[in-house]
Amino acid sequence: MNKQKIGLNLFESGKGVFKIALRIILICSGISLCLGLLSLYGSGVKGMAGSAIIACLFWMYLSKVIFFQQIELLPLILSIGITLATQVNAWRYYPISHKYIICSSLAIIVSIYSVIVFLKSLLLKLIEGKEDKKFYLLISIISLLFIVILYSLTNQLYEQYDLVYSMDGGWVFNEMYPNLNYYDIRHPLISILYFPIYSFCCYALKLCRTFSETNLAITLQIIQVQLMITTALMLSKITNNRWTKYIYIVSGPFIINVFFFEKFPLVMFLLVLAVYFYKFQDKRARIAVALATGSILTSCVIAISCLLDHRINLLERIRELSKTILFSLAFCVSFGKVRTLLHGFEEAYTLRTALGALPFKQKLYSYLNMIGSSIISISPDIKAGNVWWIGLTTSLNYLALILVALMVLGYIQSKSKLEVRISAVWMMFSLILIMIAGWSITESPLFAIYFSWAAVILVQNGLILFYKIIPEKSIYITCCTIIFILNLSTNFQVIFSLL
Repeated sequence: MNKQKIGLNLFESGKGVFKIALRIILICSGISLCLGLLSLYGSGVKGMAGSAIIACLFWMYLSKVIFFQQIELLPLILSIGITLATQVNAWRYYPISHKYIICSSLAIIVSIYSVIVFLKSLLLKLIEGKEDKKFYLLISIISLLFIVILYSLTNQLYEQYDLVYSMDGGWVFNEMYPNLNYYDIRHPLISILYFPIYSFCCYALKLCRTFSETNLAITLQIIQVQLMITTALMLSKITNNRWTKYIYIVSGPFIINVFFFEKFPLVMFLLVLAVYFYKFQDKRARIAVALATGSILTSCVIAISCLLDHRINLLERIRELSKTILFSLAFCVSFGKVRTLLHGFEEAYTLRTALGALPFKQKLYSYLNMIGSSIISISPDIKAGNVWWIGLTTSLNYLALILVALMVLGYIQSKSKLEVRISAVWMMFSLILIMIAGWSITESPLFAIYFSWAAVILVQNGLILFYKIIPEKSIYITCCTIIFILNLSTNFQVIFSLL
């Protein structure tokens, strides 16, 4: 018997009664989880009844595919530990009925276990080759050293509020991660994703008698950076080019989000995961879309990727999009967010004042600076008590013009590739959000990471045209070296200003 696995051949054992009973228990546990969260967020009798019915159907669907023929021991122990930590924190700080917390145990354990097993299998698949293993280990070690050293020197990397580039490190660290009832239409389910991670890290550090605010921030940031490294590896697999991951990890957004605590590592991982699944025609794409949408609502647009897959007939693509939309809605309701669906438009309307209203020329400059920042960070304007970008809405970013040209060439060169079509649509989406809607127009480089993955894919395909003139290796080594030096220099200027 494999020492790492327990041979629980649940579905092939022929014990139909046991199988049905286990599914029923899981469905009931999922309903309890839904009602417990719903009692926290608030809803009427109709909302609770409707949510319970949808949760029942949702978990009925999941119960068909969520169990495994063999259960791995270590992930099971870890998932139980995370569940207990999550429930203790919920029990202690939130007015959720204890019966809901207890009865939801199986649904939480199964959900967390499924995530852990998936992440393990994904990472092992991404680092099958020697080169990918070396890349993963090297970047992990380097980023670990940076985080431990710099976070130990100053808490401003994870505690500052709008001090550096309008980043909300302190808000994410103190409000989003530890709050189970964080509610914002822009991030409907982000507390559901963050809270178990936060709870487990807290209790693990306390168990090891090493708990402190700094150690907690370091631990959480190490997890976030691992998600970003995994994102880089996925981009290489998506493009089938070993150099894509190097461009991504030296880019400005990647380096900024290694040093500064923010919400985007998880958002980016889930978004690129959806693209990864679409690329390899994995039906789990609908799950990734639901999670990505829950982390930030605008990511729902990635669902149209299935319509761009010419390998599948149009009717099947439309059917898949419909299933994805229904799954995402059921996912949202099943985790207690029926209010998001019922009152989301009203809340979004109240947030319209956050949309910028600038002259066209200033919007254009801001957008181009966001494009340029997808690769090389803008020079910082460092003043006492504030760090901003130089010339955000007043200066033309010439690098952005080069990048736009490369992206257009990349699309023309490789528009038959699904990832190129998806990236082109995503960049058009960025144009609509920023130039037309005025979304974060006065702080657009902060959101460069949200679009940088698509820019990197298009730029990488644009560089293919130059392979006949300059050797591929020379192009990428030169570009990556220059980009890394410039971005490291820019970020160190900011970091040293905080010490």
